[in-house]
Amino acid sequence: MHTLTVAKLDELNLSGNLIYQVPPEITKLVQIRKLYLQSNSLTQLPKEISQLDELVDLDVSSNQLVSLPESLPQLLNLRRLRASRNRLKKLPRDLSTMTSLWELHLDYNTLESLPDSFQGMTELKMLLLDANNLRTLPQSIGHCLALQVCEIYVSICTYVYMYIAAPRRQKSAYSAPIHPPLPGPPGV
Repeated sequence: MHTLTVAKLDELNLSGNLIYQVPPEITKLVQIRKLYLQSNSLTQLPKEISQLDELVDLDVSSNQLVSLPESLPQLLNLRRLRASRNRLKKLPRDLSTMTSLWELHLDYNTLESLPDSFQGMTELKMLLLDANNLRTLPQSIGHCLALQVCEIYVSICTYVYMYIAAPRRQKSAYSAPIHPPLPGPPGV
């Protein structure tokens, strides 16, 4: 009998396989860089996924996820996280350690708020938030100076904090109501 050794596997695509659970043994894939789990029936991810230190691309879109593990921000090399088309209601509290993240796809979920911990995400270029239940965006998004695309259409967002990089990297901030104007968050 032969045993297949996959410890050196670089990419794993398990998309569209009706998988409902990722086993904690996923940590044996110590060199995995790309993990594609989209279009399955996942309801949660194991907290052990944060032990995949080499992971740069994670796609869990089109599943049934309600939340992402609080340990997910420990994936310090992650550059692309696709979690679109799930049932996400909340995100991990501290996203600030995800300093390598370039793309964050959270569109078509049920998010009502975002954690105010985007300040460490200095490399973030794309943030997709379309079709959620967001009413506001956190001020810490203003620290994402590399941000080129931020989509929030088809949402109920009524108040957006916008930070514009001024010359010499000084930031000026202003708040812009979305039309039709509705009351902003308390204290604004």
